[in-house]
Amino acid sequence: MNIKNGLLTLCLLMFFVGNSFAQSDTLAELYKSYIQLYENNQTMTEQLEKLNVSVSTVGEQLGKINELDGKVKNLNNNLNTNLERVNRLTQNDVFTKKTRLEAQKAKIVNTATFVGYSINSFNAIDQAFAQTDYMTDISSLNNPNNTELGFSLSDEITELLEKEIIKGNKKFNGKNAKKFLDIAKNVIEDPFVSAFTSTVPGLSAIEGVLGLVTNVIVKEDNVTVDDYKAFKKEMEKFINHYNGLARAEGSLTSNLGNLEMRLEALRTVMNNYSLERVRAVHPEGDFTGLDLNQIIATYYTPLDLERNIDHIFGEYNENGSMNYTAALADERLTYPFYAINQAQFIKQELEALNNEYISSYRNFHRSIKKVLIESKPLAKDNGAAVDKKIMELDEKLERLISTFEKSVAIENVAMSLNDIPTF
Repeated sequence: MNIKNGLLTLCLLMFFVGNSFAQSDTLAELYKSYIQLYENNQTMTEQLEKLNVSVSTVGEQLGKINELDGKVKNLNNNLNTNLERVNRLTQNDVFTKKTRLEAQKAKIVNTATFVGYSINSFNAIDQAFAQTDYMTDISSLNNPNNTELGFSLSDEITELLEKEIIKGNKKFNGKNAKKFLDIAKNVIEDPFVSAFTSTVPGLSAIEGVLGLVTNVIVKEDNVTVDDYKAFKKEMEKFINHYNGLARAEGSLTSNLGNLEMRLEALRTVMNNYSLERVRAVHPEGDFTGLDLNQIIATYYTPLDLERNIDHIFGEYNENGSMNYTAALADERLTYPFYAINQAQFIKQELEALNNEYISSYRNFHRSIKKVLIESKPLAKDNGAAVDKKIMELDEKLERLISTFEKSVAIENVAMSLNDIPTF
């Protein structure tokens, strides 16, 4: 209610009251009472408005309090969650560092095992390049007096000389045919002559005899150029045979020579790799005057390494608590990432050398068998001796390869490499 409305109401009230009562003192009392009621009403209205404002403010504050309470609860939840995460991360970090340290130890120790197997393989391959029973048997076929293929070059040459050159001529070589044959046999069998003319004794014998015949027939009227050609033609069958053996051996020798050079280069890589790994664990080591085998035996056996690493671990164990961070930072326990790649390279090269060595011998064996089969027409037993020799060589080749594979044991190298952790 505004003031104007109040006054209007008051006048009307006074008018009606005045007409009804006509007493001034009564009107004054009524007016006074109204004013008092109006003032009280105004005061109560203001208080009510203030109360409404206060209630509204309290409501807002209560909402804020409730909102803040929710935030506090969320914060507590987040704090608890983060605390759990921190605890887990801390535990995981310790676990991860422990795992890493154990992995470092396994890398170092297992690498020593890998190095040991690799060196054994190197030595086995190196020894395999030496003469074998199989190659000794092959080489014996070059001997002019060898009869394993059903013929003897020495006997064949003697028979051809008598048939094509001497031809029963009692006046041959100044009535001394026997002396001529003795000289020819000496040329065939003399190793010094062989050394000057060819690395294959059979070819040396043929070349020496051809030279001898050439010198003699110049003085012998009864020996014609056609006789010499006939003799040489017969010799060509043997020349082809021994040339076949020589080519096969030459190819094998060349292949093995290349493999030896590769082995020597790889050995240098292996030596450097091994020394780097040893020096990492034993920076105090004095390797002066020691070869690699001695260094490995003294400083780099798996058992000694385990003991040495456990001793290093002990340096970082305080009251039963391991300082993994400090231990991982110890240079003696470092293991560079490229060390695995180097080991893989060594293993792959050893495998390649192993396979190529075997392949070289198998290819050589096929070549030799082909030469032997083609020599059957030279034999006097229709090739029975050749077949027997091929069977013997087959067996010896398989023994050679089996022995080689067992000695090299490339599977041990591969297995030990797989045991080196890569994380």
